[in-house]
Amino acid sequence: MKALSVRQPWAHAIFYMGKDVENRSCNYRYRGPIFVHAGKTYDRDGAIYLQERGVKVPSRRDFLHDGTLGRIIGIVTISDCVPEYKLTNSWAAGPYCLMLENPLAFEYPFKYQGRLGIFNVDMGLVASKIRNGDGEALARYLNIKKRAA
Repeated sequence: MKALSVRQPWAHAIFYMGKDVENRSCNYRYRGPIFVHAGKTYDRDGAIYLQERGVKVPSRRDFLHDGTLGRIIGIVTISDCVPEYKLTNSWAAGPYCLMLENPLAFEYPFKYQGRLGIFNVDMGLVASKIRNGDGEALARYLNIKKRAA
C-alpha cells in the first residue's frame, strides 16, 4: 500500500472541505488507493490563503490538540495526474495535479513516519495501529473479503 504526505491544513481540506486536487511539482504515475499522511509541518501561508477566501481553517494548535499531525488520517483514490493548465478546478495550482476521489477519514488517525512523495506503507504496522471501525471501513474501501474461519 502507498501513502502521500500532505501538510496541514491541506490534508484536512481533502476530507472536510471537498479538496479533490493535490498539487505537486512533478508528474506521478501511481493510480489507486493511497493513505493520506498529515505531515508534522503546518502550512501557515496556506491557512492564510484559505482564510482570505472565507474558509474557516483549523489552526496548528487545533491539529496538535486533535492529534492529526504526523499521522495517517485517511485514504483516498488517485484517479489521475493532470497538468494544472488543463483544469478549471479551484483547488488546482499545479504544476501537476493529483485528482482525488472517494475520501475516507479515519476516526482514529495513527502515528506513522512520513516521507516526501509517494512512499510504501508497512501494512503489518498499519494493521497493528488501526482501531475500532476504521479497520472495517478500510477493508470495505479496499474491497478486502474476510476469510472464513
